[in-house]
Amino acid sequence: MITREEIEATGRGNAYEIIEELRPRWLRPRTTRSLNMSTSVLVYVDSYRLGGIESLRGVTARSIASIRFLDAAQATAQLPGIGSQHVAGAIVITARTGTD
Repeated sequence: MITREEIEATGRGNAYEIIEELRPRWLRPRTTRSLNMSTSVLVYVDSYRLGGIESLRGVTARSIASIRFLDAAQATAQLPGIGSQHVAGAIVITARTGTD
């Protein structure tokens, strides 16, 4: 997990840059390619699918409370509508609320 404190300490402007600096392996699929399943890492904000890795560039650092990585099994169990299609996992961003 990447905490708010870590996010602020990087001085980076968006989620992609933060992850690239602190947890670069999250940006690269860990599985072998399959003909039946995607090998990309997907991005979710508060359990809503945002898109692929490049969508992280549109999430500003100031809007993030925390970031965590879910492997394929965790993503399948915890995120809606995934099934077995996202074998590389998911990056889940928790957005800051007005009180954060």
